[in-house]
Amino acid sequence: MLGSLTTFVGSGTFLYLWLTAVTAPLVSGLRATLRAPGMGGWRSAIAAALGLTLSATMVPAALGILVAMWRPEDVLGVIQGPGLLAGATAGAMLYVVRAMALGLPRLPPRAEILLASALESWAPAERMQGFEGRYRHHVIDGPVTEPVLEPAGITAVR
Repeated sequence: MLGSLTTFVGSGTFLYLWLTAVTAPLVSGLRATLRAPGMGGWRSAIAAALGLTLSATMVPAALGILVAMWRPEDVLGVIQGPGLLAGATAGAMLYVVRAMALGLPRLPPRAEILLASALESWAPAERMQGFEGRYRHHVIDGPVTEPVLEPAGITAVR
């Protein structure tokens, strides 16, 4: 019972945090890339957001592989148990409800920039010059966090 509860809470929390780290930068990056350069677009914004997605996915995946090599019977029990799918579903539903009510949640700007620049840092130094400022201007400051619904008593979060 305790194992299923732990799996439920852990998988829901993980999925919520992963969606928080990935969704808003991808939407903002796509929006900034599709915007014409004359209108203040940045053609590399989606590449930086995809780099953030890859960085945010690689670490938990590597950790999962290490745990699976260390304790395969425990991982098999978690995968076959009822808590994994139910927790992931609950985490996704919580994320969607929160996004509809208050706008897309996102990581603090500094953490988002560090994740986005993790893969970009392999680029030549002249390409990295000003990356943080461009990313902040085009992706973080983009109008993606406006709420879809505005319930009574809750103001728009930006």
